[in-house]
Amino acid sequence: GSATLVQALAHDKPCVVTDHAWFSEWPDDLLHKVSYGKNEAEEVVSVLAGWIRDPDAARALGSKAGTYVRKHHHPDLVDRILNLPHHQTEADL
Repeated sequence: GSATLVQALAHDKPCVVTDHAWFSEWPDDLLHKVSYGKNEAEEVVSVLAGWIRDPDAARALGSKAGTYVRKHHHPDLVDRILNLPHHQTEADL
């Protein structure tokens, strides 16, 4: 689900999602969106094949998305927005 996507993007992984529901709300330049419906699988295959042919493009997309996620979805930022105590990380232990 959505947490898995955020984690993958935070690790600079290029991602493909279906342009539907919550995934549609992500900025178009941070991940690759495929159409919802009949041609969805073929579009995913096409995107992945493109990344195999051009791994630099895949790395660039992943890096851009990772930068965005670390800035806008960092656990400490979410905690502040929700007024929660500081998020404990491994560095805090």
